[in-house]
Amino acid sequence: MKKINIFVEMIAFLLLSAINLSAQTDSIFHSFENTHNRTKLKIVLFNEILNDSVYSHADILPEFSGGKMKLYEFITENLHYPTEALKSNIQGTVIVRFIVTKDGKIFMPTIIRGVAPLLDAEALHVVNKLPDFIKPGYKDGEPINVFYTIPVRFKIHGSYEVY
Repeated sequence: MKKINIFVEMIAFLLLSAINLSAQTDSIFHSFENTHNRTKLKIVLFNEILNDSVYSHADILPEFSGGKMKLYEFITENLHYPTEALKSNIQGTVIVRFIVTKDGKIFMPTIIRGVAPLLDAEALHVVNKLPDFIKPGYKDGEPINVFYTIPVRFKIHGSYEVY
């Protein structure tokens, strides 16, 4: 009798796992459909950048709408301090580097110096939300793909009660 119960439990587990996997797969496909155009854009940008150089210096730096202060203002307004990081008193500066393409698009943000996985993920999240730059970088009068590096600061001011 025990063998039958274990067998039934195992089949029930497998069926529930299959149903859960199916739901996850549907969710993945739905997510893919929502980001399909953005994915296409990233693939096109990636292929374009592979055929071009990415510079670390430019004669004229890329320009964000409203200047550097508006860039930092956007980051500050859209940055959400992760609750677990607040509870654990984790703070610091995450350094993020990305490419500003010839058309001013932000591409491939990466963490150059991280603090903690929670803060690193939030820094990448907010950089991915940045609108395009209004002007790309220029070298010898020509638009170029250029690396752009920014600090994203997480600092706890005063005391917070987090529930």
